[in-house]
Amino acid sequence: MEKDATENHQADKVCAKKAVYGLIAAIVLLYAGKAAVGVVFHPTGEPNLAVWKDRPDSNVVGAWGNNASFVVIAPNWVVTTRHQGDNDSLASVTINGIIYNCHYSPEWKGGPAGDADIRLVRLTKTDGNDANLFHYAEPYKDSNEVGKEIVIGGYGNGRGANLVKNDKVYGYQWDGSGNTTRRWGQNRVDNTGVATETYTSDVIFADFDGLSDDNPTTYECIVADHDSGGGWFIYDGNVWKVAGLPRGVEHGGECWFRNNMFPTSPDPDLMDAVRISSYAAWISGIIYPPGDLTGDEGVDFADFAILAQYWQHTDCHLPDWCAGADHEPDGDVDWADLNVIVEGWLGN
Repeated sequence: MEKDATENHQADKVCAKKAVYGLIAAIVLLYAGKAAVGVVFHPTGEPNLAVWKDRPDSNVVGAWGNNASFVVIAPNWVVTTRHQGDNDSLASVTINGIIYNCHYSPEWKGGPAGDADIRLVRLTKTDGNDANLFHYAEPYKDSNEVGKEIVIGGYGNGRGANLVKNDKVYGYQWDGSGNTTRRWGQNRVDNTGVATETYTSDVIFADFDGLSDDNPTTYECIVADHDSGGGWFIYDGNVWKVAGLPRGVEHGGECWFRNNMFPTSPDPDLMDAVRISSYAAWISGIIYPPGDLTGDEGVDFADFAILAQYWQHTDCHLPDWCAGADHEPDGDVDWADLNVIVEGWLGN
């Protein structure tokens, strides 16, 4: 009888723990689709950005209105999420102290199916000319994100006071600063999946290894309120590319937290981002004219040089189809691909 009672007690504890985590997960799913979330908490404080240079240029990330962030992905284009306000009312954004006007189209949001948590916005100078931004991060196209280290940037709330129970830190309050400060941190991609709160989006996941977990990155961070639409960046081909737009994080109220009953357990500390590789082809089809192989939004000798490099190749395949020279794509670079270059050139 004593053994049965002990076993039942242990089973009750396990069930109670699972119930607590289930409740937390439900809170997370309910909240994630209704509010912007973003960066950045660090277990040892903010990094010294004057010293930490191995990251994207700061001007690649900007503040989207007063409740989110955005990423510059081409000389005249930015990308952000939709859930912080699915409307086209934001008239302008500021990048490196310069104001740029925002332009919208229904075809520029939602991905190919129209229901994803992503939007593209074209920018012009206040005089109507192209923005011609110098610093940008192209979309990450490969589907090999899992395990890769990422740099995270956004204009979310900072880290506030510690949350403590039984002399153990289980999380941090948000400092309530709004999206007025750009912050940077690190993490690594753990998994992929699909999120269905409000919008149905392919996502990549990461978690926060800042409180006694193994293998944290140097500037380990987790996102916070107002970081939605900021960037998760992967270094690829000697350049930084945007691989995700943060859109969800586990938290309660206005803080990031672990369950205060189990403050040293590894969960909850999950965050996710809209998976850019799933929407890279859709993005390219909008922001780049046919024949633009260099990503400068024009067709010229530089694009012809790339096509010439791969001329008559018959081994083009994913992920880049011979650097894009195979336009159809059908596996080879031939006269049909040259015709795309010529038509794009003449259309400039």
